Amino acid sequence: MRRDWSEYAPWPFVGVAVLLVILILVTPILLSTSGHPAPGVLTEAILVVDRVPGGNVTYFYVVAYGEAIRYAGIQVGLAVNFSWNGGSVNWSGLRWSEFHNASDTVTVSFNSSSDPVAVNVSASYVSSAGNALYVGELAFFVGPSASGSDVYSVSATAGVFPPAPTPVSNATQPFYIILSTGKAGVVT
Repeated sequence: MRRDWSEYAPWPFVGVAVLLVILILVTPILLSTSGHPAPGVLTEAILVVDRVPGGNVTYFYVVAYGEAIRYAGIQVGLAVNFSWNGGSVNWSGLRWSEFHNASDTVTVSFNSSSDPVAVNVSASYVSSAGNALYVGELAFFVGPSASGSDVYSVSATAGVFPPAPTPVSNATQPFYIILSTGKAGVVT
């Protein structure tokens, strides 16, 4: 009795295996042999927001997702002294100042005692495997809530999704916002 190949290699499994091989061959390599990853998940820039319970200062950090990635430049502008209480923000009316510019760096940290405060972040990554720019324009406001106080946040950048109002507590702080891949904002 002669056996058919389909008993040893059923077509659905063969089809999935062939698709996986094709995907592996056509997917760009995320880790290069030079030690610097290609732009992608590992180079994503994240804005870390931390408000200490009982304090009046909000701390911000711009860092890479997971690993220590050296950015070609990180630029941050702050806007303060504007009216906002958690609703919509007049983004075109913001006056950016207090610029933080750092080149060839792993992270940038800054803080503000202003409430509300808006931040405009631009982090550029350059390697032999490619270049990427990560951006975000966000506003933060600390207001009263049933649990004490919450950090309210809103973004003007497509693809940047700040969290819902977050209670100011050691259990919920800090929180992380992934910046968007795109072109630079008003930070120069």
